[in-house]
Amino acid sequence: MIRDLFVPENWERLNDQFREQLKVPSEQGMKFYRGLGHAVYETAVGLSQLYSHKRSVGFIKGNDPYIEFIQPHYLREAYQIQGMDSSSLQQHHASWTEWVQTLKKDTVFVLACEDHPVTGEVQDLSELDSALNDKKIFFIRISHAAHLFQAVDLNPYSVRICAVNANLSYVRSGAKFKVPPIIASTMDWSAKEVQIALKHLENKKEFPQEILKFEESLKDFKFPWSGQKRIYDRSLVVLPGVTGDLMCHTLSQSLGFSASDQFNLNLWSPHLCQWNSVKMFKNWWKNSPQDETLRDLLIVSSELLHRNGFAESLRKTYEELKNSQAWSF
Repeated sequence: MIRDLFVPENWERLNDQFREQLKVPSEQGMKFYRGLGHAVYETAVGLSQLYSHKRSVGFIKGNDPYIEFIQPHYLREAYQIQGMDSSSLQQHHASWTEWVQTLKKDTVFVLACEDHPVTGEVQDLSELDSALNDKKIFFIRISHAAHLFQAVDLNPYSVRICAVNANLSYVRSGAKFKVPPIIASTMDWSAKEVQIALKHLENKKEFPQEILKFEESLKDFKFPWSGQKRIYDRSLVVLPGVTGDLMCHTLSQSLGFSASDQFNLNLWSPHLCQWNSVKMFKNWWKNSPQDETLRDLLIVSSELLHRNGFAESLRKTYEELKNSQAWSF
């Protein structure tokens, strides 16, 4: 026998249960979703359905795959799409306030991302947030990791989508956001699973001094940073001639990690062989590094930097792999 009914109240109880733990004020909304893609879809599409008379939307592109994911929906529905990215804004010496003044009167929302999911580089969206709220336009802001380190006072028309892991996210919303769920309440939710996932995010800290010291010790492997501010919960190093997926596998073995540990400890690479993908970074990353840089890039969490001798282990592993690939005659 199969029981495939759902209990809508379970999702509502879950949201209420974790409101206090996440310190969400009573006047704000609080909802859980199955990952960032689900949260972005329900938030954006929910708004456009509720305000169906408004036929324009805005996207701040260039640093997030989920913004690219949701755009085709609005193209198919013949919405007026108004796009911008922070680098183009700087090139034209404009401000976010000036750009907001150019938006159409029937703009229902603008969607942007606070921090880059790979590099951790952040953009200051406070001016954009204020300008959109002044115009009573909803502002949806995606946070991959910024919410762990940077609190945001939500304005009435603001919505912050916060990642927990690849399969869980939560949304905090201002007082004016009153959008019913599309499919979230039909899903099977477990408070225990949510509690375990949130526990992994407790006491997260930035370590700027340790990370900068580590990167200085490996300055010949320096990543080409854009100059934006960044979150200091990870370090990026480029290891020329050794692919990132091979470096991850070999370094994990030398440190005694299991195959799953390398991801739990955030030792990973954007090299596409590690993910068995050719589309993962396609189209959404504006001004991305060269293909060779992405291939040889290794991303190390701050937790690993606190292990004694990690920098030496990394350099030793790199030299061994580099030498093993050298031609001999």
